[in-house]
Amino acid sequence: MALGFLAVYAIQRWDLPDSQAGAYTIAMLVAQAFANLLFGWLADHRGHKLILQICVLMIALSAGIAAIAPDETWFYLVFFLTGISNAGFMLSGIMIVFEFCVPDLRPTYIGINNTFNGIVAIVMPLIGALLVKLYGYQIMFTITFTICLFGLGLLQFWVQEPRKSNRIPPSIGQQQ
Repeated sequence: MALGFLAVYAIQRWDLPDSQAGAYTIAMLVAQAFANLLFGWLADHRGHKLILQICVLMIALSAGIAAIAPDETWFYLVFFLTGISNAGFMLSGIMIVFEFCVPDLRPTYIGINNTFNGIVAIVMPLIGALLVKLYGYQIMFTITFTICLFGLGLLQFWVQEPRKSNRIPPSIGQQQ
């Protein structure tokens, strides 16, 4: 919800030139490049659930820092954390789906995952814009922070690491 508003908020809040968004984007892309290298190795050795947990934590921290940042230099960290999160979501947000199902069901699972993510990607920024209009950026960032912490709790306690699960989903045509 908060990602699309980070640069706009920083530029408006501290009356920065529009070019500052480019500097923040560089911080995000540098983080994304290094995180891709780390997350690839980590996902192979520890699983995609851990990567998703790290990503949700990074987005929570990013939104939380954005809400309380005392000056514009903190937004380099905000964008750096966002880059880390983007890298992991692109890697593990897609790949974990493959681990939750047998090959026969992968197209269905991938379709459901992509459809749900697409709907969320459309709706959440609209909700964020409404929150900004009604209450301001800090409230929207704080709500994002809270939602991310709730999501992190769900990942930790409700989602099982598929590689360690004893449950193997049935293939199409197999009796249950």
